Amino acid sequence: MSKKKSRYQPKTLKLDDELVLNYLLDQPNFFIRNAKAIDSISVPHAIHGTVSLVEWQMKRQRERILQLEEEITALFERATTNEFLFNQLLTLVLSLTNASSLDNFFRRLTSWARKLGLSHVVVRLFDDNWHTEPPFEQVQLGIDRNTFESIRIKRFSHSNHFLGQLNPTELNIILTDKTLVGSIALSLLDNLEKDDQNCLSHSDGLTSDNNISNKSTHQSPSGIIMFVSPNPHHYQSNMNTDLLTQISQIIPRLLRQWIELKSTCIK
Repeated sequence: MSKKKSRYQPKTLKLDDELVLNYLLDQPNFFIRNAKAIDSISVPHAIHGTVSLVEWQMKRQRERILQLEEEITALFERATTNEFLFNQLLTLVLSLTNASSLDNFFRRLTSWARKLGLSHVVVRLFDDNWHTEPPFEQVQLGIDRNTFESIRIKRFSHSNHFLGQLNPTELNIILTDKTLVGSIALSLLDNLEKDDQNCLSHSDGLTSDNNISNKSTHQSPSGIIMFVSPNPHHYQSNMNTDLLTQISQIIPRLLRQWIELKSTCIK
């Protein structure tokens, strides 16, 4: 039976890292045979100058344990956050689905937000997507898409959410009452045409170029929802937006019960 070929090949060559490493890999009992020498082996250290091999290994193990503890803590924190977000979303949906009128719908939405320490909520619907013109009673819900476009271009980039502060000119476009406005979370509401089977079935027969154009139309938002905090530092750009994403998808679908949606798919 042939012996296992060693990765360490003694040569009359100068030792290098690879040669030493291969020798140690081939000799797993090296440090057992030379236990007394371990304490005398020192490793350069940026702060302490040099440390023993044992100290160096223990330090590496402590760092690894600390890293594992941080990862476990992060997992628990993420799970706790997800549970909180789920409970908040469930509470909101259950409340809104029991609304008796559009006014009651918005009162329930505002009540939910105030329990989170917010001052109020603003919903505006793009008037090319929704029938918000007279005789609709709450015409203040409507907003011209082109009027909002400057905010969308400046604040949203490739995101559906903006968290932070708007300047007075931008606030004037969205709000009539600008009291208690410190910071805001502004989200684009989902476009519901992708839920319209008539639009979807029709788009299947379009040419590839038209499909691209139609897809872009479907992705345009149907409105905006803005949560307002009196604290100017409450909403920060680096905050999690998972809850806002779910709300921006749910709100327009619930509003269809009270407000008629315009169909802008190609006939």
